[in-house]
Amino acid sequence: MRRTTEDKIQVIQWTLISMLDDLGYADDIGLLASKHQDIQQKTQQLVQTANTIGLRVNIEKTKVLRKNIRADNPITINDQPLQELDDFTYMGSKVSTDGDCIGEVITRISKANHTFTMLKLIWKTRNLSIHTKIHIFKSNVLSVLLYGSECWKSTANIEKKLKVFQTKCLRRIMRIFWPNMISNEKLRHRAGVSTISEIIATRRWQWLGNVFRMPIDSIPRVALRWTPQGKRNRGRPKETWRRTVDRDLKTRGLTLQTAPTIAADREKWCSLAVASSTRQRRED
Repeated sequence: MRRTTEDKIQVIQWTLISMLDDLGYADDIGLLASKHQDIQQKTQQLVQTANTIGLRVNIEKTKVLRKNIRADNPITINDQPLQELDDFTYMGSKVSTDGDCIGEVITRISKANHTFTMLKLIWKTRNLSIHTKIHIFKSNVLSVLLYGSECWKSTANIEKKLKVFQTKCLRRIMRIFWPNMISNEKLRHRAGVSTISEIIATRRWQWLGNVFRMPIDSIPRVALRWTPQGKRNRGRPKETWRRTVDRDLKTRGLTLQTAPTIAADREKWCSLAVASSTRQRRED
């Protein structure tokens, strides 16, 4: 990979003095470029470099994702066109051309629902207490649902979808059906669980603290304050994870500049998450 990107020509401006060539984890490699011809050249360089050491790029597993770039010619490897997708799964999470996480949320709900259905015999049995069933729900279903949720933006649409799924599951676990209905708030109180929004907010806050404690030149730390080059589309700015984080910090009287100092104290940082969660429940 170093030999593939050593010329530093087809790169993305990362900081004032550094560039971003690629993203790699184990055998998963993501090549980055801002122009069609650049990504084609970089792809060909990767193939040639891999061949010299006895490795082969799997064409069927190699995909192309474009963001605000149009081109009539496909990206090719040995004259074979690569498949272009609107979204694909990378490192367990769905990445889309529009950069939105709603597709990932819907996918997570679908997978969690499948897990919940597979455990239907557990929910139906009367040999287990509600307390035990809730623990199983948290460890087996919520863990699937909330994978990667630390990086989800917060919108009313996303929160509604997650709330509907949680409510449906809890009512089945606790065997509360029409006409014996209770409010969602009482349902969660009986089950002893928080709202999905509160759980995600806590996880996001914990992850944010981890990022602030990383070295200042680490990729997650730089990405937190990174501003992409170019112009955004006209109209109302869309909600983003960065704006969600800014709002989380603002409710605690913090900013991206002051938060790292507080995050250095783990106990103090965690206490802010608990205090905010309590305040949110009171508002609800």
